[in-house]
Amino acid sequence: QASSYSIDDGEPRPCGAVRMLARLVREPRLTEHKGGCTLDIGGGLTLSLTCVEVDIIRVSLLRPSGRALDRSWMVAPGMASLPEEGRPKESTEGFAMPDTTLERTADGSVRLSTGRLRVTVGTAVGEPLRLTWAWHDEVTGDWKLLLRDRPTGAYYVGADGRVSHYVSRRRGDAYFGCGERSGALNRAGRRFDLRCVDAMGYDAERSDPLYKFYPFYIGKPCASSADPSGTGEPPEALGPDGHGEPPPLRAVSRGGGGAYGVFYDSMARAALDFGCELNNYHGLFASYQAECGDLDYYVLLGPRVRSVTARSSVADRRDSGV
Repeated sequence: QASSYSIDDGEPRPCGAVRMLARLVREPRLTEHKGGCTLDIGGGLTLSLTCVEVDIIRVSLLRPSGRALDRSWMVAPGMASLPEEGRPKESTEGFAMPDTTLERTADGSVRLSTGRLRVTVGTAVGEPLRLTWAWHDEVTGDWKLLLRDRPTGAYYVGADGRVSHYVSRRRGDAYFGCGERSGALNRAGRRFDLRCVDAMGYDAERSDPLYKFYPFYIGKPCASSADPSGTGEPPEALGPDGHGEPPPLRAVSRGGGGAYGVFYDSMARAALDFGCELNNYHGLFASYQAECGDLDYYVLLGPRVRSVTARSSVADRRDSGV
């Protein structure tokens, strides 16, 4: 009843520690809950999707043993401050909890939608667990591709507690955020160690890690990443050559797909990679890899970069609270 297989990707880890790819071993069992649904994909892994705002959806991938930590100190909708004991991760208190639509597509995929943001879960037995995100363009009336998981493997759960999440990217996509960081504002092509270090006298161009980290980034697809058909499917894949200078910011702001934010609700030591690592098998991708904890993340729709920033603000907890 294993829902995955072990792989060796060359990363150093303790003896005997393997990563398991989240894979659908049977038709997932679907259970509806307030604002979303839960899918039992087999092998003890459970995927939970919850629309907490019209433009924010929460994703949780849970092990058979449940959560490693059921509290959050990073999400506080409508709260001026958090209690010392934190806030239950699965709580929806303080969120708007908009009306949603849950449906099956023609190919059997599960689709959860608000009026502005939707996520589709592929249900093909034997395939890796994969989510595809789309946003509703109110000008054209079309649903357009926003973000998609890496088709060759997106979710990994380690026997040693590690968790990983991989998403597809295109050459020229821009990335911002991650907290206090050295180098250019556009993080494309970089990999960042998410931990706190008192880096006295650091190099403002290259040093990493620094003192403050934040497991959140904003993605802005380049113009060639747009979805001209409006079907939510990406254009043809590109080769693995993802190196090169990031595009100038003036080019990033013109055209392309909608901007989005991804926030990982975890304080574990982790790494965010925006194209530093290349792999001929997987093509171009970005990744989040944490040493321990749960895989809980929020996807926020812009569709403009400044809109994502406003919705993710922790300074004004009366807003989204993420």
